[in-house]
Amino acid sequence: MTPEKIRKAVENYHDLLIKQEKLQKRLIRLSGRDPEQEIAVLQRLQTIEQMIEFIDYAIYEEDILTIRESAAVDYRRDGFTYEKIGEIFSVTRESIRKTLESAYKKMAEVTKNQNIA
Repeated sequence: MTPEKIRKAVENYHDLLIKQEKLQKRLIRLSGRDPEQEIAVLQRLQTIEQMIEFIDYAIYEEDILTIRESAAVDYRRDGFTYEKIGEIFSVTRESIRKTLESAYKKMAEVTKNQNIA
């Protein structure tokens, strides 16, 4: 997975949660009526759940990101702007952008090593 793809997933984290819920409901509604569609929905659901779990894992696992990177990704996941995160850390927007860029690169490296889609 590329750092850009990870950035988009972090920035759209809440959308991923909404998609996850919708797919879960759709899977329940299908319940055996259309096995092919059920498989397709299940595959999409697994991909989304894997991304959600990976983002959470990267934020809370001590040996992937620095404390600052982890906090910045966590704030970004929650919808904070670069400016707002910068205010929290008393640094510039550009500094936060670089911190997040570094975090996304580290997260991408982990996905390569662990074969995460």
